[in-house]
Amino acid sequence: MLNNSTSLQPRENSIRHSLIRINRLTVGIVLLISLLALTTYNFLSYKKTLERNLAVQARIISTNSSAAILFNNREDAEETLSSLGTVPDIVTAVLYTKNGNIFAAYQKEKTTDGIPSLFFQEQGYQFGRNYLSLIQPVVIDTETIGTIYIKSGLKDLYFYLLAHLILIVVVIVVSILTAREFLSRLQKTITNPINDLVELMKTVSEGKNYSVNALLHGPSELQSLSHGFNEMLGQIQKRDMELNAHRQNLEEMVYRRTNELAQTNVQLREELTERQKAESALISTKAQLQHLLVLSPAVIYSCNPDDDFSFTFVSDNVKDQLGYEPEEFLEDPIFWRSNIHTENLDLILAGRNSLLNRGHHIHEYRFKHKDGTYLWVRDEMRLITNDKGHPFEIVGYWIDITEQKHAEEQITQRAFYDQLTGLPNRSLFVDRLRVSLESRKRNQDYLFAVLFIDVDRFKIVNDSLGHSFGDQLLVMIAQRLKKCVRTFDTVARFGGDEFAVLLDNIKGVAEIIPIIERIQNEMKLPCNLTRQEVFTSFSIGVALSDMSPYTQPEEILRDADIAMYYAKANGKACYVLFDASMHAQAVKVLQMETDLRTAIERHEFVLHYQPVVSMEDDRIIGFEALLRWVSPNGIVYPDEFISVAEETGLIVPIGKWVLYEACRQISEWQERFPQFQHLTISVNLSTKEFLQPTFIQLIENILQRTGLEARNLKLELTEKMIIENFEHAATVFQQLRALNVQVMIDDFGTGYSALNYMLYLPIDSLKIDRFFVRKAGANENVKEIVKTIITLAHALKMDVIVEGIETEEEMSLFKKMKSEYAQGFLFSKPLDNTSVEKLLEHYIPSVPVHNISFDTKQPAPAIEMENSSIKNLNL
Repeated sequence: MLNNSTSLQPRENSIRHSLIRINRLTVGIVLLISLLALTTYNFLSYKKTLERNLAVQARIISTNSSAAILFNNREDAEETLSSLGTVPDIVTAVLYTKNGNIFAAYQKEKTTDGIPSLFFQEQGYQFGRNYLSLIQPVVIDTETIGTIYIKSGLKDLYFYLLAHLILIVVVIVVSILTAREFLSRLQKTITNPINDLVELMKTVSEGKNYSVNALLHGPSELQSLSHGFNEMLGQIQKRDMELNAHRQNLEEMVYRRTNELAQTNVQLREELTERQKAESALISTKAQLQHLLVLSPAVIYSCNPDDDFSFTFVSDNVKDQLGYEPEEFLEDPIFWRSNIHTENLDLILAGRNSLLNRGHHIHEYRFKHKDGTYLWVRDEMRLITNDKGHPFEIVGYWIDITEQKHAEEQITQRAFYDQLTGLPNRSLFVDRLRVSLESRKRNQDYLFAVLFIDVDRFKIVNDSLGHSFGDQLLVMIAQRLKKCVRTFDTVARFGGDEFAVLLDNIKGVAEIIPIIERIQNEMKLPCNLTRQEVFTSFSIGVALSDMSPYTQPEEILRDADIAMYYAKANGKACYVLFDASMHAQAVKVLQMETDLRTAIERHEFVLHYQPVVSMEDDRIIGFEALLRWVSPNGIVYPDEFISVAEETGLIVPIGKWVLYEACRQISEWQERFPQFQHLTISVNLSTKEFLQPTFIQLIENILQRTGLEARNLKLELTEKMIIENFEHAATVFQQLRALNVQVMIDDFGTGYSALNYMLYLPIDSLKIDRFFVRKAGANENVKEIVKTIITLAHALKMDVIVEGIETEEEMSLFKKMKSEYAQGFLFSKPLDNTSVEKLLEHYIPSVPVHNISFDTKQPAPAIEMENSSIKNLNL
């Protein structure tokens, strides 16, 4: 309210309206951003959950269907896919072969989408408007055998997002209405009086009427503002009158002084015109130079072309780069030279002569920083001559290249040196080995040797103590190896626990042996790691440059590596010198692996069966399944290929087939010959088969598919397999006992002897090796050992099976020792399935097996078991 009774209304763009609009806009923007952010977050979180669930389903289907793809069993694959019917989101699932053909598929009812072709799809997640799909390979032992495609609907996702969006919209509407009501109340108390004061100020400003006073009602702060405003108007009115008087006086003085200055300016203008022209060019040049010096990362300098190269100018940024003031270079003629690294000083002096002769020179050297460290600088100089061609001045620049130098050193270090031990890596070793080969090509008397070294039992250190202790051990080994060789020899780490040594310029084997012995003796000393003392040894393969006409470094490394494996096979902690027969054997093993893979593809494996007989009445109680490989060159026995199959992992698919085919065959014989329902089948297991995480599921699956009773299956394991994997064996044996599958220890007494495992594991039978059978008749000590084994087995309620019985005397001896069962050539050689069927047809319970007469001629079997082949078996 105004004291002259004038009422002023606030304008539409008042503080109140602005405040309301800003608040509404702010609240709306904040809530809208929150809506978008929260909706996006929930969308991505839900999508991530769908992707994770889809990946879990794909992994489950891949695991359960890998064997189905491997053995071409579409029925089991489709049965596995049909289990997705319990998962509501999954609408389509397809298994493809590795060639991209559809192997098995599943679609929900009322789904109109067709089964997609793999050739138009990319692996990974595909996100569409109404679906989320995943394509990924099905892998067994690093080999891709097929592809799985799973598609999930997004109806739940969109329903979730719609509900969330409705909730946020309701929150926004309520928030805006609440803010509007709050601001409406606020403006009545604060903004209306302020608007009155604003209008009063406008009236005073436009009409110059300082007699109008303001009277604001409301809080005390607004009343104080009104009182202060009225006092200010009184002072402004007083000052306005004084200023008008001073302004008139000042205008008169300015008029007089302007006339005087106009005359003076005419004179000065004429004088300055010429001067400005002269200075303009200089100022422009100096400005450009100053900008260049400020912006340049280089230190600019100039010096005299005399003997001491005394400096005449150094830019100010020398302090930023080297820590020195420019004056230190200008005042001391030898200051620059005294701070150059001594190793680079001769290079600098030689560069000075090059500069004087050629007029331009670039060199790199180390210069001492004021803090005492050395920096690498790049120095580029040019010689300036006068009109007569005589040296007048040297100009140049320095630039710091320390980081570039360090980067080059790091690149070199990473490219050619092992990061853990600091030794040369394989690349640098091969380069040096190539140099030695070139030297031998030029001089046939030049000899060198390569030692390929593997640390024995290093995996035990890593597994028991951890990788940090393993790294400590590798560093200590590297240091010891360097101490054992000559300074010009090369010690390198190839990775893991493999090292190599290049013994250059030797006279022969006699010079190598002492070095190898030093290395072996050094490794006999304990390695003191952190709070742990470790002993280790080396297996060393040695290849000499004159053993073969080597042309490439990889050839001699290959031969040294082969020799190292022979050293490991000889018991470790030794060295072996390479010879040509080793390479031939390695080639043979490689060819064996290739032939094995081909044999699996061509279904060249068959089973032969050797009867197991009761010692009491010569009754056939079962068979042992023996694997044979019918190659194009004839039958190959397990002793020739099992070790290669074990090493390459091929034993796993072969072993699955053996288990399945043996169970299938014995089940078929039980059905065909009702009097032989009691027949059992014994199957030898390899370590890799036994350690498979799905081993128990495999046994259950095979028994279910073949219809064989679990009690008719006997699994044979060696003592070594059990002792080396005791905890795993304890778990698996209990599961086998729960299935009612029998467990047998094969070749008992010929290998490891840790009898305590027999007390804790559920073992059904012991199998006495043929070694004891051959020796027991003539050697009383062996006979006593056999008696002890049989007594021990009976005390632990185990049956005893004697293998390798070939004579009546041997059978009589072990029958007296109360052995329950036997097998061997006395009863029958291993038979193919046709011969076994003839044996069972002619079997007479009262006649010993070895007296039954029938044609046991075994023609080469035709491999026509397509439904039970290794490739198509679905397990």
